[in-house]
Amino acid sequence: MKVFCYLLWLGGMAAAFNGGCVELNAQKVIPAHESNYLLVTITMEKRQVHVGESPKVILTIQNVSDHAVTVNGCATDRFYVQGEKGEPTTTFIERDHTNRLLPGESPLGCTLVASVTLNPGGTFKGSALLSYFYDLSAPGKYTVYAEVASPEGWLRTDPIGFEVLTADPAP
Repeated sequence: MKVFCYLLWLGGMAAAFNGGCVELNAQKVIPAHESNYLLVTITMEKRQVHVGESPKVILTIQNVSDHAVTVNGCATDRFYVQGEKGEPTTTFIERDHTNRLLPGESPLGCTLVASVTLNPGGTFKGSALLSYFYDLSAPGKYTVYAEVASPEGWLRTDPIGFEVLTADPAP
């Protein structure tokens, strides 16, 4: 009986923590400029960084509808980077966010419901260090785009370019 009660409690806790999470991995991906709800764009803090620096992408989400729209924190934003030799090596965080885990890796799951509600015309800005998601230790030219969960599916931004330069010579 104690085991049964424990399992019920554990199931209730899991439901409480996951209550606001939405699974969007199976939803379609559409160009962000075709959305009826959100305008999603990305920019780079700097278009050129040196090896050892992390490129920083700035994500802007604006509600272009006539009603409030909630962006779910559990259906996290996804970033994709391509280099001259294809996709750089991904980190565990990137593979978890994009549902591309390697055999033996377990998903982190959603334990924090950090949704943002945007009123009509409201804007949210956030940033991400791309080295958190990819190994960008090789010099070269790269492009990045983001996908953001919306009521319509995943909204994909246009790609933008950046460059990783060889390390600064010592002064």
